[in-house]
Amino acid sequence: MVQKDISYITREFVRQECSVFGATLSDEDCDRIIVEVARLAERGEFHHTGVYWIANGCIPLL
Repeated sequence: MVQKDISYITREFVRQECSVFGATLSDEDCDRIIVEVARLAERGEFHHTGVYWIANGCIPLL
């Protein structure tokens, strides 16, 4: 299984991706999302376009 490079998934990147949909995220929120992205990437299940949807699953009422 090939793991994608996810080093570009930073707090700033997560905030930018999610702010398009009106979300305002704390550092803790971003960290939870980054952990989930890393978990999915390890399994080969991460797709860049899924950052908002991953966030929506991690953070209630996003």
